[in-house]
Amino acid sequence: MVTLRRRFFFGLVCAGIFGATTRSFAETSISLSLAKPGPTTIPAGVDVTVEVRATFDTRLSAVSFTLAASGSVETCMAGRSASPTTPAGLTYVSPVSQIPFDGQLPHDLVAAPLTEVLFDGDFDGAPGGATDGLPPGVGMLIEEITIRARGVGPLSLSLTKVTAAHTTKPPGGSLFDVMSVGAGVLALTVVPGPGDVNGDGLLTNVDVAAVPSCMLGPGAGSPGAPCDVFDVDAEGADGDVDLKDMAVFMRMFTTRCP
Repeated sequence: MVTLRRRFFFGLVCAGIFGATTRSFAETSISLSLAKPGPTTIPAGVDVTVEVRATFDTRLSAVSFTLAASGSVETCMAGRSASPTTPAGLTYVSPVSQIPFDGQLPHDLVAAPLTEVLFDGDFDGAPGGATDGLPPGVGMLIEEITIRARGVGPLSLSLTKVTAAHTTKPPGGSLFDVMSVGAGVLALTVVPGPGDVNGDGLLTNVDVAAVPSCMLGPGAGSPGAPCDVFDVDAEGADGDVDLKDMAVFMRMFTTRCP
């Protein structure tokens, strides 16, 4: 019964936030952008982190956006973390259940863009209160997204259909009507990753077939190119190819996007 009441409450809250009448607030704006910490050249088959950051000049209680991928490589969202550095930040809402969800992952971003809906569920008694949502900020981390790519070549990630709500008009706020998407496209380049003997960005039976001749055992030294691509164990390129490396390789080999 408690769960049913909570879901009903979340439904009312989201209806109030996203269904509110659009008002005109010239001073209100939000800019969402994609960022990749570190190099924009990423290895195939390896999970990498992309950040969604926002700049806004009023409290932010909810945000929705669609993430898509395009290019010559397969790309999926493998994980997500909302407001990882903000304990009182935004959290997820499922369009179906109105509760936090993870069941959509991994998700093929090339075949079907994924819409993310996040809002502040930690209300201060009445939705739209003065302390609800995130305070104004610049470059605030809204979400960390883990992506995994297969293949080699260019990859573009983009944010579209951005909407957001603030809390200046309780209960639930009004939709932003002045918005921009800053740096909405993030350009990446995918290169061959660990365990990829033939350099095509894919882990296939061709790579598996090379295992017997490359695995010399612990402490035997590096077998040299191209076998050194199998030195992938948790110890990190420890100079040999052994069963520890094979365990990591097989885990990567069997982990695919849907």
